Amino acid sequence: MNSPAMVRAEGAVETPRALREAGRSDPARGLPDFIVIGAMRAGTTTLHRLLAAHPQVAMSREKEPDFFVAERNFDRGLDWYRSLFPREGAVRGETSPNYAKCDIFPGVPERISAHLPDVRLVYVLRDPVDRLLSHYRFAAAMGRSIDDDAFAHMVMTSRYALQLGRFRDHFASERILVVDFEELRADPIVVLRRIGAFVGIPDGWDDAIRRAGVSEAANSGGELMRMPRWFFRLRRLRTVNDLRRRLPTAWADRIRRAVAAGPAREVPPPDPDAVARAAGILRADAEALRGMTGLAFGSWSV
Repeated sequence: MNSPAMVRAEGAVETPRALREAGRSDPARGLPDFIVIGAMRAGTTTLHRLLAAHPQVAMSREKEPDFFVAERNFDRGLDWYRSLFPREGAVRGETSPNYAKCDIFPGVPERISAHLPDVRLVYVLRDPVDRLLSHYRFAAAMGRSIDDDAFAHMVMTSRYALQLGRFRDHFASERILVVDFEELRADPIVVLRRIGAFVGIPDGWDDAIRRAGVSEAANSGGELMRMPRWFFRLRRLRTVNDLRRRLPTAWADRIRRAVAAGPAREVPPPDPDAVARAAGILRADAEALRGMTGLAFGSWSV
């Protein structure tokens, strides 16, 4: 059965603006038409900024609103969520990697489906072992104690087939686009055009890349290792995150670069036996993912 976002040729969709101009109802007006659901440490910051650089795409003013996470911002209500999106733009989107962490944030697919049944989902992935190690370094840089439970959570976040399966319980597979981070890094225009066709904005991506002027350094491990730990503690406060949402991206970047001016910290590497055991788990999950998506992920180590 066709939804209000009618599927067109080659997977493109009619935009909310087109639906309103056609005189059809738009019950989710002001809410996102697509969501980047993850994965953490898989290029979501760069992707968010590239998408935001397109004049017809209105991304949330701050990455990671985490609205559909009950433990974060769901209690603020839909009006608060709607306020995060600019009025202009043919389509709206947001990016919250915490949505694909079903082990610690359950119920996210159900909430998204209940409030945005016609939304489209983008899941950007990278080599599961590389993502696990990046996640480990990120947590270590923040000064967190990484016990067995914390490491197990990091492994779960790299179990993409398991995470994707939770969303497929509530969304048809054609409403979920899986993207390989390595392809995004190697040929961003190809990936952006694919995402654009998926969300209903097929053109204008060459200019968006030039306009964005972003690089992986925006959220790189090297910069994170130079951040003082008090900065990470501040970022966990709701009031600080509210302030960040009001800051223009350029200002937030300047503040981040100024704070990350110190020497890089050294963090102890993870236990190699634990990594080897995790690689075995992730190899089986990656094979399941290939079967689910039909994608090769040929550059992955598992």
